[in-house]
Amino acid sequence: MIQHLMDIRNISHLGVKDRNYMKIAVVDDQIKEIATLCDLLSEYASSTGLSLTIDRFESGEDLLSGYRPYQYAAIFLDIYMNGISGIDTARSIRGSDPEALIVFMTSSSDHMSEAFDVHAFQYLIKTPDKEDLRQTLSRLMDDILRKQGINEPVLSFTWDREDHKIPFSDIVYVRSSNHNVEIMDSSNKAYIPRITYAAIYDKLSSDSRFLQINRGILVNIDRIVSFSSAAAPNVCRLEGDYCFPINIREKKSINEIRQNYIFNKMHKKMDEATRQRDGSFVLLKARQ
Repeated sequence: MIQHLMDIRNISHLGVKDRNYMKIAVVDDQIKEIATLCDLLSEYASSTGLSLTIDRFESGEDLLSGYRPYQYAAIFLDIYMNGISGIDTARSIRGSDPEALIVFMTSSSDHMSEAFDVHAFQYLIKTPDKEDLRQTLSRLMDDILRKQGINEPVLSFTWDREDHKIPFSDIVYVRSSNHNVEIMDSSNKAYIPRITYAAIYDKLSSDSRFLQINRGILVNIDRIVSFSSAAAPNVCRLEGDYCFPINIREKKSINEIRQNYIFNKMHKKMDEATRQRDGSFVLLKARQ
């Protein structure tokens, strides 16, 4: 039987996702373990400002009976349960929902290879230490939020009598021109808000993905298509075919910053892939 632990207001239907909202499911036939995990998840939500809805199920059958694709961002699923196992429950979910992040919880690593088969996000071994569980769960939720793009920083401003919030990842460039500031997003929509370039620079420059390539021109490194190519040696070309001149005097240092960012990003992806390949998953257990 489904039980709601925490709800958010002003969500019109389950398919709507606010950037500070997440709905997850916890499935375990041990009520005490469900309670422990849900309490810690609620603590995490409270400490991070995340609006969280947790649905609790005591069997795989309960979850599947009313399951709808894309209903949950993440599903915490015990493997050993009465009735249908967690692995078989996950297989049923994957038949209609390829996006949900599945986190297996169990006291044994025997089924790790099967967890790979259903593209599990994490395989978590149980531990009786509640403080260790709290810390591990916090790291895991951080990973889930990053994966879902939740809690991503946004640039807020007013333009054309409306309030706008653009996620940092959707910003292609910001430039100062004729005493105005132009912000271009990934859908090729331009905004010209009443805000100074300096004010926007102060907000974005602390994020490593943003790079000032010339005076009054700030670009998103993730949106760069080419940088000082043979055909255009002093030009930065962005997605959408937007091209801007690179400061020639500072080009070497600008390019070093860009390359370091790309290297660090690739290194993080390789580390994550290695952990998953080797089965070096975060380990946790709800209280026995």
